[in-house]
Amino acid sequence: MSTSHRSSQREPLSDEYDLLIYAKNGHRPQLLEHLAELYPRHIQIHYGRYRREELFEAARRSRACAYLADDDHGPLALQEILLAGCPTVGVRTGASFVRDGVTGFVVDRLPPGRQCVENDGDQLALGVYLDAITRAQNLDRHAVRAAAEQQFSSDAIVRGVIGALDGLRAVTC
Repeated sequence: MSTSHRSSQREPLSDEYDLLIYAKNGHRPQLLEHLAELYPRHIQIHYGRYRREELFEAARRSRACAYLADDDHGPLALQEILLAGCPTVGVRTGASFVRDGVTGFVVDRLPPGRQCVENDGDQLALGVYLDAITRAQNLDRHAVRAAAEQQFSSDAIVRGVIGALDGLRAVTC
C-alpha cells in the first residue's frame, strides 16, 4: 500500500457529528447530558467500552471533541482523537497533549452541566467550555491532524526523551 493511500485513510472525513463526547469513568454525567442536548449530532464514546477503530473513525467524522477526563494517565485515546484531526477541548490534567489554539483548547476546569450550576463560577466555567467547543469546531481539521502527526512522530518523541535526559543530567552534575 502506498504512503499516500495510507495517509488518505487517516485524513479527517466529512463531518457526520458536531461533537464527539469522550467520557472517562462516568465523569461529569450532567455535563455529558447537557452537551448531548446542545449537540443533537453527537456521538458518545466511553472509556473502556469501545474498540480503537471505533474511536478513530468517530473522531475522523467529528467537528470537535469534548474530552471529559481530568486524570488521564497515559492518554492514548487522546492521541487517536488528535491524529484523526479532531480538535479537542479538555483540561490540562486530562488532555495534556492538546496544544492550545493548535489542536484544540485547554480550559481551567470541567464545568457542571446546566442543571447542576450552583454559582457564578460554575456558570462562567460552563460558558468558557461551550465557547471553547465552538472555537474548536472552527479549527482546520487537516491542520490539527498534521500538527498531531508531527507532535507524535518518532523524531519528536526521541527529541523529547533526549531533552529530558539532558535536563536531568544537568541537574545531577
